[in-house]
Amino acid sequence: ISAVVQSVLPNGNLVVKGTKKITINNEDQEIRIAGVIRPSDILADNSVYSYNVSEAEIAFEGSGLVARSQGPGWVTKILHCCSDGRMP
Repeated sequence: ISAVVQSVLPNGNLVVKGTKKITINNEDQEIRIAGVIRPSDILADNSVYSYNVSEAEIAFEGSGLVARSQGPGWVTKILHCCSDGRMP
């Protein structure tokens, strides 16, 4: 995933953030990454291995038929809502 430098920390490390959106079989998916990298970990081709990203935050989200089918059902939503004192 491509990322851009959001800021430079006082010690010279770089705060980076990037997003990639793709569509597969009419399913929209988004991958987000954010973290801190050391300039010395940047390779000659301007890439960084994922294990060199500290404080990494990686999210993978989708919307469409598959994403909807993987969410909780309506019974689970009602039971969860009522278990914490809220009314549906």
